[in-house]
Amino acid sequence: IARHIGAWSYEDGQIRAAQTVLDILNKPAFQAKAKELVTAEFEKRLRACMDQLADLRDPSASSSPEAQVAMGIQSRVAELQRSLSRWFKSFVEQQVGRDPWLVPPPEDLRTALLSSAESPSSTGAGAGAGAG
Repeated sequence: IARHIGAWSYEDGQIRAAQTVLDILNKPAFQAKAKELVTAEFEKRLRACMDQLADLRDPSASSSPEAQVAMGIQSRVAELQRSLSRWFKSFVEQQVGRDPWLVPPPEDLRTALLSSAESPSSTGAGAGAGAG
C-alpha cells in the first residue's frame, strides 16, 4: 500500500522487510522458541538413531535382513563355543586322567608319593590275592 501512495520505493520496502525479519530474529523470545524447536528436533532424531542402534545391539528385536544375518552368526558362534568347551573338557579329562602331573613334581615330593603309592597297593594286592 505504501508503495502505491509513494511513501517508499520497492528497494525501501525490501530493506524494511529484511529489517523487520532481523528484528524478530533478534528478540530473546523468538531465539528461545527457535532453540526449543531445534532441541526437540534433535532429541527426536537422536531417539530414532538410538532405536536403530538398539536393533543392531539386539538383533532379535529387529526384523531387518542385517539383524537376521547377525542372529545366524551369533547362534553359530554360540554353537562353536559349546563344541569347543566340550572338546576342551574331554581333552583335559583325558590328559589329566592319563598323567595327573602336567609338570613333573620336585624330586623329594615324587619320592614321597611313590613310596606312599607302593605301600597301599602292595597291601591291596596281597589282600586281593588271598581272597581270589
